Amino acid sequence: MTLSLSCRCGASRIIASGMPVMRAYCHSQACRDLFGGAATTMTTWRRGDVEVPAGARPLATYKHTNHNTERHFCATCGDVLFAVDALGFRLIPGATLAHASHGSLPERFAPTMHVNYAQRQFDIADNLPKYLERPGGPLHDSLRAVARVVRQPEIPLSMQQVRSA
Repeated sequence: MTLSLSCRCGASRIIASGMPVMRAYCHSQACRDLFGGAATTMTTWRRGDVEVPAGARPLATYKHTNHNTERHFCATCGDVLFAVDALGFRLIPGATLAHASHGSLPERFAPTMHVNYAQRQFDIADNLPKYLERPGGPLHDSLRAVARVVRQPEIPLSMQQVRSA
């Protein structure tokens, strides 16, 4: 299978061949830095399976200073087309795949697991395996997880309390 993926403005594009080796929600700090979300829906591809086609407009690149990662994006609209992780895998965000499919992520690219769940910003209630780090490693055990104590803000009961504060 070969996919032609473009940014929202259509100025930049990439070609992805074959199928991803992993489909996941990533909760790592590196993905938060690269993609700007608390959890990222992404597909992971082998190095040679994602490329900028000949004759296409070159992508802008941001090399992260603290992680051995880089983000490749359209210089016109800023849309991230893919990133490269520390192992050299190509990470295509779910938003890029959804854009190519008219707004919804195709089932064949839907996440099948959570990775780096130990670094999560919030809990997610689904039935997917939640690996604390990488697939095949230890899983998050929701039955034994320590409950996080969240302090609720005080909410005034009346306008009188608001005025007196």
